[in-house]
Amino acid sequence: MRFIMEKVDVADKVSIADVAQLAQVSVATVSRVLSGKRSKHDLVESRVLQASKELNYSRNPFASALRSQNSLTVGLVIPTMENPFFASLAENIEHQVSREGYNLFICSSNNDPQIEKSKIETLISQHVMGIAIVPCDKTRSRSSLLKAASEIPVVQIDQRMDAVNLSWVGVDDDYAMQLIVDRLVEQGHESVAFFGSELTDSSADDRFGMFQKHVAKAGVRTKEEWTMLGTHSLEWGSRAAKRLLDAGDLPQAVVCTSDLIALGAMNAFHNAGLSIPDQIAVSGFDDTPFAELATPKLTTIRQPTLEMAMEAWHILSGAAKASAVPVRMSLAPSLVRRESL
Repeated sequence: MRFIMEKVDVADKVSIADVAQLAQVSVATVSRVLSGKRSKHDLVESRVLQASKELNYSRNPFASALRSQNSLTVGLVIPTMENPFFASLAENIEHQVSREGYNLFICSSNNDPQIEKSKIETLISQHVMGIAIVPCDKTRSRSSLLKAASEIPVVQIDQRMDAVNLSWVGVDDDYAMQLIVDRLVEQGHESVAFFGSELTDSSADDRFGMFQKHVAKAGVRTKEEWTMLGTHSLEWGSRAAKRLLDAGDLPQAVVCTSDLIALGAMNAFHNAGLSIPDQIAVSGFDDTPFAELATPKLTTIRQPTLEMAMEAWHILSGAAKASAVPVRMSLAPSLVRRESL
């Protein structure tokens, strides 16, 4: 499912001063009422709330944070510094925030919810304006995200938690797997293995589920023993390929959920004397710089990291119209056809 964020023209925006004028009170009074810091519940509060409703005014939490603190820093929490995809994502986010005069404070959770919690607390203590986060765990990251969102603006990027009422920007994994499976069929492959990461985050879960959906729909054969789940690393890709080779029952192709896994698998297949793609085809996911340098060059899914960064910053900075309903934006990937599939 794809979600579209509502765009609002700057000319249509209503300021807190407009609310104050209509309610016939000071701007400070409006601020106290809308932030819940005014203890009295009287006619003044009623006028402010009614004026706010009539003007369709929503407080911008990002701007509020900016007024209350001196920091011009945005936090970014990613699962690891080692994956080139996250490095690219961080670079694109940094570019976006720096254009607006902000700095980016990057932290790694090392795929550990406890470390993630500590990093979020550190960012909040440093008075960052808001946090963009790639949640490392689809269930165990919940309390940390909710606590952060109760204090400052938060947007999820790439991975997400559906159980929290927070905005998210990421890739359409359903469409990504459709592109890969369509390519398999186009190349005449009738059997395929799946190399991915453990199903502890939303991306891993979605990609595996969508893989199963599209191979079943296309009639491409797969087996439970051909499903290898580990980590997004060269080492895991190599180990998964060796397990497949040791079993002696090879499919015609392998779909990998990251370029790192795919490159590790390709190296193991090459060392075993297999020709890619003639004897076994391989696809990746992310389109990192290494995909173009591989031998053979890696066919992979390109994630729109620039667009993801732009939209995440758009949400976080309050450029979009504030709403009680979180923004969920699923961006279309593309298939980069090279030599490995």
